[in-house]
Amino acid sequence: AHLVEFERFDDGFDLLHSWGPPGGGAGTSLNAVIVARAASAVTRAALLGTRRIRNNGSMAMNAPLRPTLLFWYGQLLTLLKRRSAALEVFRQVTREHPRHQQAWSCIGFLLAEREQFDPAIEAFERALALDPRDAPSHFNVGFILQRVNRHEQAVERLTRTIEIDPKLDRAWYGLGLSLNELGRHQQAIEKLEEAARLQPFNPYARYQMAGAWHKLGKPDKVRGEYEHVKNFDPKVAERIRHEFGVGLK
Repeated sequence: AHLVEFERFDDGFDLLHSWGPPGGGAGTSLNAVIVARAASAVTRAALLGTRRIRNNGSMAMNAPLRPTLLFWYGQLLTLLKRRSAALEVFRQVTREHPRHQQAWSCIGFLLAEREQFDPAIEAFERALALDPRDAPSHFNVGFILQRVNRHEQAVERLTRTIEIDPKLDRAWYGLGLSLNELGRHQQAIEKLEEAARLQPFNPYARYQMAGAWHKLGKPDKVRGEYEHVKNFDPKVAERIRHEFGVGLK
């Protein structure tokens, strides 16, 4: 049997210290109360039928735990920004239940946050082996490939993401970004236009389009992006003017 250590929170409310001001009280977020109660419920459910062992205020469980309960415990830890503890819990899930697709995806996400990109990709690929149409995992692999300047591979993976979920605006945006980096500016504009259509008030797709138009020598198009963005995000509009704005005032 696995030995899983938990920090002390008999009724879940010690988790409140991860939220709100020191000492909790009236300033503590209502969401924190909800999360703490959820943690309490998960913990008590996991403890059913197990033997409780106390040692200096900590608690251990000497029995196999249901993967679903552990998975939600990991989700709560992630929500509370206790990333290292969450990662260990998700790894515990995959040890007990190697076909838990969501746990592999969560491991990939947490490793990517640490910039441990190779093991993150490996975890996402494990998730995709279990569900080849998991668009978020495809997207995350594409995002990592983009981060390490492997743009050709990023284009392939983000294109696959869009084939599965054409409404995922982040995938269209990321695809446009990589195409711009590869010098394929006209193609980039087409993808970024779709990102902007799906998320009209995200100024960064327009910013990237302005850069692509600038590379293509189209100042009138740059002006059009500037005029559009300044209506809802003057700071990004100023970046467009400063970086690409031939003749803009």
